[in-house]
Amino acid sequence: MKGTIGIEGLRVRCRVGVRPAEQRHPRTVVVDVSVQRDIEAAVGSDKLEETLDYSDLSKRLRRAAAERHYDLIESIAGRLLEVVREQAPEAVRIRLTVHKPGAVKRARGPYVRVEYP
Repeated sequence: MKGTIGIEGLRVRCRVGVRPAEQRHPRTVVVDVSVQRDIEAAVGSDKLEETLDYSDLSKRLRRAAAERHYDLIESIAGRLLEVVREQAPEAVRIRLTVHKPGAVKRARGPYVRVEYP
C-alpha cells in the first residue's frame, strides 16, 4: 500500500542569499516535504522502524540547512532533497519546497520546488 509521509511548514535557520547582509545573518526559510513510499509494513506492525521517522528527518534537514551559506534557494533545496533521499532510499517520489518569506515585497515570498524522480 502506498502512502505519503510529510512535514509542512518546517522552519529552518540558514544563511541564504546573494546580498552581503543575507550572507552574514541567518534567516528563517520554510520547508515542506512529502515522501511517497510503501507503508504497508508500518501499517501492519505499528513500529516506527518500518516507516520514515519525521522527527529525525526534521533534525537532519535543520542541520543541513545550517551547515553552510547558500547563495540560492535552489541550492539549499537540492541539498535538502539529498538529505531526504539518504533518509528514505525506498521513496517512490519526493517533493520538497523551500519558501523564502519576506524576500519579495508585496508577496509571501518566493519558493523553489524540487522533485525526485
